[in-house]
Amino acid sequence: MTARGAAAYLQRMARAAALSFVLVATVLAARVEPAAACSCAGIDPRAALARADAAFVGVLVDKRLKSPPLRSTADAAVYTFRVETAIKGRLPARIEVESAESGASCGLEAEPGVPIGLFLDRRGGVWRSSLCLQISPAELRRAARPLPAPAGSGRPAVVVGGSFAPARTIALDRNGRTLAYGLGRGESVALSVCPGGRQLAELVRDEQRLLVAVRALPRLRRVGETAVPRSLVPRTAYPTAISCRDANASELLIFAAGEARSVVVRLRHGRFEAVHRGGRALGAAVGSRYAYLNTPRSLERLDLRTRRAAIARVPRVDGFALSPDGRRLAGITDAARPGS
Repeated sequence: MTARGAAAYLQRMARAAALSFVLVATVLAARVEPAAACSCAGIDPRAALARADAAFVGVLVDKRLKSPPLRSTADAAVYTFRVETAIKGRLPARIEVESAESGASCGLEAEPGVPIGLFLDRRGGVWRSSLCLQISPAELRRAARPLPAPAGSGRPAVVVGGSFAPARTIALDRNGRTLAYGLGRGESVALSVCPGGRQLAELVRDEQRLLVAVRALPRLRRVGETAVPRSLVPRTAYPTAISCRDANASELLIFAAGEARSVVVRLRHGRFEAVHRGGRALGAAVGSRYAYLNTPRSLERLDLRTRRAAIARVPRVDGFALSPDGRRLAGITDAARPGS
């Protein structure tokens, strides 16, 4: 073979090898289908710990596909951890946890030798978790500690609602110190102090249930709780407001906002009834006689006695409140916003 022929032969081999590499890479890329990026809503560690079947601080020692070969980043993988500290539940020294293969599909993101905190669910005899249930060891240990003992004094200046398992409401004094905890499952989404300041009405989401609770002030002792019939509040509507109408909390109004439908529900002497069903609404403010609902293009005034609604065309209002005397509405709007 001449030098020129040898060079041509080597060039052809190089092109063939390059083509072969491209074909192999294409085949491999076709086998592994990327999944949508993982998106996790923020979680409250105490609430997550209360919901979890178990939790631990541990170190990854092994990872393998549950059913090879890999076809998608969402394929199940088995992660083996050495348990350093069992925060909740009785766990073995080594535990296998199923999750997606990649963090892009909300699979665990753990490096060998680096401790992580993990909340676990038990389903079908298998421990499962995800990137959304993974936190730092320090956060997990803090979530397992008891709530700080109340150190405030005097009457409550502010009552805060949320999810602080095992509490869902906290009463604070004027200096921001804790006076009392309101214990209970779920998340407090709206609060209303009753006239006279001796009781508090609370709107609560607990998994698939919507609850109304009444607490005595100032210690936040729960004196009653009842579930709102789901037939009155669509699951697509988000509860945003509650109004206590009298000192004994015998009459309450509940507002739930939805993209397609909003509702106002009354609880009076233990009985629920729908007061108003309307279209899309963003929020509500309730006075002694009228409830005001803000929709994308108007304000609706609902007469709570006659149930008649009046509509005022206004620019979109993102947030508004009723003055204590019930004679003024204050809100935030951007009149220059397109489409307002």
